[in-house]
Amino acid sequence: MLIRRLFSETELISFTNLLIYFVRFSHPMFSIKLVRWKNMTRLFRRKFKWIENLRVHYRSHTNERPFECAICSKRFTSSSSLKRYTRTHTGEKPYQCQLCPSAFTQPGNLKSHLRTHTGQTPFECDIFCKKLFTRSADLKVHYRVHTNERPFECHICSKRFSQSSHLKRHTRVHTGERPYQCQLCPSAFTQSNSLKDHLRSHTGKTLFECDMCGKQFTHSSSMLRHKKTIHAQQTSLQPHQCQLCNASFIQPSDLQVHLRRHTGERPFKCDFCGKTFTTSSNLRCHERNTHAEEMSAFQK
Repeated sequence: MLIRRLFSETELISFTNLLIYFVRFSHPMFSIKLVRWKNMTRLFRRKFKWIENLRVHYRSHTNERPFECAICSKRFTSSSSLKRYTRTHTGEKPYQCQLCPSAFTQPGNLKSHLRTHTGQTPFECDIFCKKLFTRSADLKVHYRVHTNERPFECHICSKRFSQSSHLKRHTRVHTGERPYQCQLCPSAFTQSNSLKDHLRSHTGKTLFECDMCGKQFTHSSSMLRHKKTIHAQQTSLQPHQCQLCNASFIQPSDLQVHLRRHTGERPFKCDFCGKTFTTSSNLRCHERNTHAEEMSAFQK
């Protein structure tokens, strides 16, 4: 039986120093002097109140997974992770949102979902760019934009990715899998969003309407772009001003993108050629115009 006890400060310091030493000398990016080492270590320091929590966390470094799913044999670092995973087999979603029909397998997922109703974004990229997120997991993935960490490797071609979902999509280039099937025609897609966009070609449905002029759009991003360019002056919705050139913007995220013109930051990298861009939309445009053949192979 595990004995619960508090860590001493010595144990905490010993563990964090060991982890920082390991990361610093095993990861090539830490030889780059442009990165502020003092701030960077904040990404890796972890403290735990109970020693068993440290033991569970340490398994993420040793890859030890002692808990096995009785249905599919997938293994986990903790019994609680196994319990949560088992719900993917049973379909149990015990955590119900009181504001909409959504339900979740974990309380943390419900808590994150509630922020979509309240507008809370409590997780900030405070080391690099100040971007805000509703979930800590999204912030963790976002950090990889700055560190260029790509921990997920394709076992077929050794290409690396920052997210497991990107690796999963990429693997379909090799397997030819197109799991998202249109029920109205023979078309099939590698991504669910591609299927959703395709379905609008059958229905002609416009989901997003400008509340100022009534114009309708199939994508929320198109509607927001319309409001920013067409209605910005008449609504005076440009409260976010650049202190370097006095340009002003409706959304803080637009100001953040604009500031990259001054700083030279280009956080979005093309997986095909390595070229970098200031916005994800510019990256997508580049991929369509320059790598159409590779993108076509990806969609097959």
